[in-house]
Amino acid sequence: MVRIGIIGTGNMGSMLARKLLEAEIVSADMVLVYNHTPEKMNFLVKSTGVRFAKSNCALVEESDLIFICVRPDDFLPLILEIKQFLTEEKTIISFVSDISIQKIKEWSGHDAVRVIPSVTSECRCGISVISFGKSISHSIQKQITLLFNSISVPYVTDEENMSFLSDITSSSPAIIAAIIREYVRSSVRRGHVSESDAELLLTETLTGTALLLSEKKFSLDSLIDKVSTKGGITAEGVNIIEEKSPALFEEVLLKMSEKHNNIQKINLNKNEE
Repeated sequence: MVRIGIIGTGNMGSMLARKLLEAEIVSADMVLVYNHTPEKMNFLVKSTGVRFAKSNCALVEESDLIFICVRPDDFLPLILEIKQFLTEEKTIISFVSDISIQKIKEWSGHDAVRVIPSVTSECRCGISVISFGKSISHSIQKQITLLFNSISVPYVTDEENMSFLSDITSSSPAIIAAIIREYVRSSVRRGHVSESDAELLLTETLTGTALLLSEKKFSLDSLIDKVSTKGGITAEGVNIIEEKSPALFEEVLLKMSEKHNNIQKINLNKNEE
């Protein structure tokens, strides 16, 4: 069985360990974790039964798949620390945004895999965006895809697409929540409903809508047509969305794209100092 090492037990590293165990695709004794903050690591170890390493280097020595879930600022120092323990039999899987596979290979001497996870994996659903380095073997690609298939829907893509795809997958829970929050606030202003009731009504409706779409009973267009009859009340709301929202979403995507570019430049400059 594959040995999994997770460096960084913050939100994403901890979620990965917990959800892989819940999916029963790995056993706790095959998962090794390390975190520079002992409290976080110890909590994960006690709550899941996974093992802990004494250091980053010790973890790499005992692992086949090495998941790196640290902040961008910590990435290069970590790679330089573990570099001598990396071999062709080990695979780096980076959760770190906006650091390219090319840079990882340049710093570590080994090809790598990048993954953009999503908080929706807490429910074992949503998308994990994956890009494989050119020399990653088919068997390793299959193994990694299988792992993420147990906690999400894996979406394999060329690396050049990852920033954009992360915006419409990993970022979208926050974007969608922000939209619903504004819908809640408008509902409170317009109607005789409390904020808590409005949030309940809209989030339950959102859940039902997502199920209708994900279970393929409806496409987006067919669901709109089903609920919104021509000339009816709902159609008035749909018309406003179609008229006003394109500019909003264009700006949302533009601003996130600009932020990616800025972060990439900052990361590059910091790591070349």
